Amino acid sequence: RYGTLKSIREMVTRSAFTQLRHSWGLVAATLVMMGILFGVPVAGAVAAAMQPLALDPLGPVLTTACGLSLAFMIAAYAPAVRLYQLPVVWALTLPAAALAYAAMTVESALAATFGNGPRWKGRRGG
Repeated sequence: RYGTLKSIREMVTRSAFTQLRHSWGLVAATLVMMGILFGVPVAGAVAAAMQPLALDPLGPVLTTACGLSLAFMIAAYAPAVRLYQLPVVWALTLPAAALAYAAMTVESALAATFGNGPRWKGRRGG
């Protein structure tokens, strides 16, 4: 059971680089894809909100695309949020969770590359 951010971080840093077959290329591809999937919609929505739509002909398209992307993201994540009996508004934290996971993935790769490697704790009660 992973009840704290620390325990989740330990699990991800222990296993992420292994799941990516110890490939820095796959780490880079993962970070790029996560940036596209989670970062671009948020950055686009912020940029669209800061720029008057009348000055930018693509403004309405950008606003709509980013808004729909965020809406679909929240809709897809909402069942997991409900499973943990949290208010659906917590689905808005998905981009932040993706950022945290990306950072943990980089930490996993750095630890494995520079000698700290995965650290598995002993099993309890076994």
